Amino acid sequence: MLIAAAAELYLLMYVLMFASAIILRHTKPHVQRAYRVPAMTLVAVVGLLASVAGIVLGFIPPSELDGLSKTTYTLLVIGITVILAAAPLVFYAMRKDSWRTITDAEFAQLIGEHVTPPSAHAVTPKAGG
Repeated sequence: MLIAAAAELYLLMYVLMFASAIILRHTKPHVQRAYRVPAMTLVAVVGLLASVAGIVLGFIPPSELDGLSKTTYTLLVIGITVILAAAPLVFYAMRKDSWRTITDAEFAQLIGEHVTPPSAHAVTPKAGG
């Protein structure tokens, strides 16, 4: 059951990755990328559907598993998956500012977004009056 829950969690991350790829391709098409996947939306949709199918199939208990009802198996897999998924969210919620290693401006530069420094917003007086 632990392996089934880990597989569910793994496939859930794939669902998020494919959905993000579709959204980013449509919301930020101008961003320079090292490689552009041809027909990326089609590839991502097929991957998304396959991942969702894998998640659904993961709730079906294997035939070798005796002694547990289908409902109990499904609830256990869901419970273990939720516990495994919650762990990083707990760490994120408990994060401290001292853990930060780069500034917001450095992060924006890292991901390729333009950040205007505060001094650029200052109004400069006109020469001669």
